[in-house]
Amino acid sequence: MQTFQTVKDGQVFDLLEKLSEVSMNALDELRDRLLEEPEKVSNNQLLEIITNGLDRLGHSPTHKVAIATVDINELKKNASAARSDQISFRNHQTIETMAED
Repeated sequence: MQTFQTVKDGQVFDLLEKLSEVSMNALDELRDRLLEEPEKVSNNQLLEIITNGLDRLGHSPTHKVAIATVDINELKKNASAARSDQISFRNHQTIETMAED
């Protein structure tokens, strides 16, 4: 009696085998088209083929990631100082406005 895992493994193996065969046929067809009528393949198509191929081989474009660390206490201190400066500015403006009247 076969176990579920054995059946599943067999199905996966069969799928991989068929995908490999189809992929090889498609690759052969693409190669033949490129050799027989290269003018029918646009520059964008060639670039896409190259990019996808290199990506699958582990040579994908480099992605840069920026990581920032934030000191929450410093952030709070700066926010508090900004609020204090804003209050001082408003008070100063009010005093000057009152003096002009």
